[in-house]
Amino acid sequence: MPLTGSTDAAAGNLQGSCDFRSAPLTPAEVRELWAFIHGDIMIGGIRQQLRASFGPCPRHTWGYALVEIELWIHGAGSRGGHQPFDVCVLYADLLEHVAGRLQSRGHVFPAPLAKTLARHGPCRVCNSLTTDAHDATAQVGFAGSNAVTLAAEANELRYTIEWFQQTRDIWTHRVCPTCALRLGRPGSPNHGGPEDGVLCLEHVREPGGEVPTSLPALAEYLTELGARVDALGNSMRQGATAPTREENASWVEALGWFAGWVPPLSLADKLRVAAKAASDPHRDTP
Repeated sequence: MPLTGSTDAAAGNLQGSCDFRSAPLTPAEVRELWAFIHGDIMIGGIRQQLRASFGPCPRHTWGYALVEIELWIHGAGSRGGHQPFDVCVLYADLLEHVAGRLQSRGHVFPAPLAKTLARHGPCRVCNSLTTDAHDATAQVGFAGSNAVTLAAEANELRYTIEWFQQTRDIWTHRVCPTCALRLGRPGSPNHGGPEDGVLCLEHVREPGGEVPTSLPALAEYLTELGARVDALGNSMRQGATAPTREENASWVEALGWFAGWVPPLSLADKLRVAAKAASDPHRDTP
């Protein structure tokens, strides 16, 4: 079954759905995402559903990461918290799954790319919000947490913006050129070099998006990206080696490929202002 409901809205209007400045996460969404992080993903059969749908819808793919990064205070590794550990576990698996589908695609009579990369099944978060509509205004979330308070904290995007800013020079070379063009963002990558951006899932499936000779390269890129995402997740374990800068950027690349690049690109102006302020020796200090 193809994705429906708010997932279609997210795919068709990525900027409106995934620009968390103009459309912040609601308490109901944060409640569902917080519960998802705390154990729903461990329920039998959930991983298979997520593989079929290539993860949640674009909005809740990014929302999943934002909630974990903003709200998960404690952890192992060099950061000790505010890091996308669960996101790395899930998306390392999904990247391996998608790369495998591309590699197993027929060569003599290949299946249409739109079919090979078709999402099946609804977004689990959207589905939960729909089926639990009678409880949409509930303020109590996982383990008695206050969803309104958590949403306000998550929507500050403080730690997420730090990740974007610290890794921007890495992930900017992998931004989907169609996402960048449609969002009209200045400072997009130079699309003339070998690292000239990678079409995201939605745009590589569009008519004209497939370049047959590039599919093996895409599968190779997703495999390599999955290895970096997995390494980043492992770096968040006790006693692990600190991640490289490429590994730190990997989760942004992964979510950009699966869900489009709206959040990093929509925050680009804010990142530039922050970088300029940080380099200004005469700026006001608190």
